[in-house]
Amino acid sequence: ENLQSEVAIQTRELKAVIEERDDLLRYVSHDMKKPAVSIGRYIAVLQEREKDEELKKAVKIMRQKADELIKNLDDLSMYAKSNYVAESSACFNADDVLSQSCAALGPDCEANGITLEYRAAELQVYGKKNGLLSVVNNLIINAVEHAQCTSITVSAYRRRNTGVIAVTDDGKGLGGQDVFRPYYSENPSDKNLGLGLYLCHEVLQRLGHTISIRSEPGKGTAVCICFARGTLVVE
Repeated sequence: ENLQSEVAIQTRELKAVIEERDDLLRYVSHDMKKPAVSIGRYIAVLQEREKDEELKKAVKIMRQKADELIKNLDDLSMYAKSNYVAESSACFNADDVLSQSCAALGPDCEANGITLEYRAAELQVYGKKNGLLSVVNNLIINAVEHAQCTSITVSAYRRRNTGVIAVTDDGKGLGGQDVFRPYYSENPSDKNLGLGLYLCHEVLQRLGHTISIRSEPGKGTAVCICFARGTLVVE
């Protein structure tokens, strides 16, 4: 009885901590976004009116930083709103995730001159579809925005006793290995200081899956999601 009582107390305390964290994330992502958007608008007006070339360069950098801040707040908002742990697990085909993601993001790729394709696979998975779909979407968006690529391929396949989803591009590649650290940058002057890959890593950890990167500078990058053991349905 004492043990059950202690478990109940710790469960309530844990729920309170999670709710407190989610409230803070919602505040940061929602309330702080309003002044950031307002600052971006004023900078845009200043950028249009400024005539001095040196000042125009400085204002351009300010606008880029404001856009990065808004993007990071959007990422936090997505993370705060999406409680993938609470999502019910179900059996689904990995091909459904690939096709939905490519259908949604195909126009974005086309607008940036990038070819997006997926390779169908009959992989039946037991898990949380929306969480996995969110990660695949973010990996494609990350490649569009930062890889400097001309093609992106999303594929699913079996590997030993489990399954893998891979998002591969033919872009500039990555030199570092710590890309899942928040605000990671290979170059101190690099403007790619986002949370995208870090949040993907966090979501996959919640779902029990793992993520890894194979990359070579100048030859592209492959980001691989490996399903948790026991989630692949063998027919």
